[in-house]
Amino acid sequence: MYLVTMKDLKTTKQIQNVSRIKNELLIYGGYKLSVNEQKTILFLIAQIDVFNQEDFNVQRISLSDLTEILDTQKSSRSINERIPLFISNLSRARYIIETDVKIGSNYAVGYQNWFDRVVPIKDEEGDKCYEFTFSQTLKQYLLKLKEYTYFSKEEIIGLKSSFSVRLFQFLKAKRGLQRKRKEMSVERLSIERIRFMFDLGDKYSDFRNLRKRVIDRAIDDINQVTSIDVTFKTIKKGNTVQWIEFTFSDSKEKIEEPNLEDNISKLTFSQLRAYKMLVTYNVDENISFSAVTRLKNSEIEGFEDWYFNEVIGMLEKRTKYKKSTNKGGLFVDWFVKKKYYNDGSMFSIIQENIVKRKKELRVNDKITWANRMTAKELTKAEFFDFYKNQNKPLEEFIGIASPSLHIDTDTIDNEGKEELLQRVKAGEDNGLSKEMIFNGLPQEQKEILLKEGYLDKK
Repeated sequence: MYLVTMKDLKTTKQIQNVSRIKNELLIYGGYKLSVNEQKTILFLIAQIDVFNQEDFNVQRISLSDLTEILDTQKSSRSINERIPLFISNLSRARYIIETDVKIGSNYAVGYQNWFDRVVPIKDEEGDKCYEFTFSQTLKQYLLKLKEYTYFSKEEIIGLKSSFSVRLFQFLKAKRGLQRKRKEMSVERLSIERIRFMFDLGDKYSDFRNLRKRVIDRAIDDINQVTSIDVTFKTIKKGNTVQWIEFTFSDSKEKIEEPNLEDNISKLTFSQLRAYKMLVTYNVDENISFSAVTRLKNSEIEGFEDWYFNEVIGMLEKRTKYKKSTNKGGLFVDWFVKKKYYNDGSMFSIIQENIVKRKKELRVNDKITWANRMTAKELTKAEFFDFYKNQNKPLEEFIGIASPSLHIDTDTIDNEGKEELLQRVKAGEDNGLSKEMIFNGLPQEQKEILLKEGYLDKK
């Protein structure tokens, strides 16, 4: 289960704040949602692993975060009145799709809800939350995606109108399909089609009202804050406006989908080690990145690798799996879905272990402690540059790699050798050549590496 907060939507710039939706729903579907309903749904979608998940997870938003959402809008109602109303509307929110079933001279429309379940609960700490589970009918549009459009929170959060969000989704989906072939896109939509896309029903039947209250506002909004520049013109048949033709292109400030490699380069030293640990454990790269960057705790900052070492160590004690592929999936099921919260308050146990290890490190290995304190706010490259400028012995640099990686005890028969190999690996991870590492070690450690055939390995 994911425990997500709207504060993340406002403050973080990580990969889980990008929503991905299948183009079919964006181009051919219709829905009418308030601004806050749209942003809440998109935020929940952003927490889905759209490439690997088989089914929807239950997700939570705390009552305090819902209060913060609704406090952004002026209202004469009290917050205690507005939250139940907001939840009630969101639980009944629908999207509409065209079908190939013809009734009379027209094709029938299908109606589906966004959520199967919206339920108030108290979490493990006694805080009030709402749990959301997306409708199973959305699996075809949100899971196992191949052709999709992404939306960054930077674009969505600035849009003021629900019509702005919906029109922007349509334009961006179309632009994504045409970008490689065309610098400029042109789409002509009938008024009937526009009304369907916004699920307007009988509202704004007069075109002047439709233009003033829907189209004009949405166009202004999109041009101000998104990666799309758009203009439009009306096309008449006789004296009646029948179509609107949109002309749109990518703005100069176009926001690209976050690149995982770029995001990884921004990880701190210990975050990067934690990420590599999880990937080595056969956890998906995107899930590994998300798990590491979501970890927000002052005691764990700078020791994220220790944290996941503890998690994996506990997981190893609880599994009979031998194959690494099974273990990666078990990690996702146990950790990402927060099942370990129900297993003896594991988070508290892990945190206590880390606090104890930190105290021991501070007393027994001051060099590594100092390196950890420096590295916790620096990326790998920044820390390496910093250290090279200090002209310190190699032993001090690789001291940062105090034993923290989980290594199968069946493959290591000597604790000293285990520690040495971890320190050597840390040096390699930071751009040091094998020769430089080897030459900087004491003779006893060199002999161990020679027996391991270290210099012979590519």
